[in-house]
Amino acid sequence: RGWVDRHNVTHAAVNDSLFVLKDKEPSVLADARMLLKTPRQCPIRQLSKGEYVHFGLKTGLIKSPNVYLL
Repeated sequence: RGWVDRHNVTHAAVNDSLFVLKDKEPSVLADARMLLKTPRQCPIRQLSKGEYVHFGLKTGLIKSPNVYLL
């Protein structure tokens, strides 16, 4: 996991690497989400006028300009 984060490796690249490794060693995990322990669900809070999902401060700050500048 540390290598993926440090080098900004995409899930697609990790999946491609795992596919090659799995051919040689069947016990290798098949997907980046399994390897990185990506949560399958996000906690959703019900609010009076909708729902709230927190994706994290860093993610929000990075994606916000793209959303509001369109």
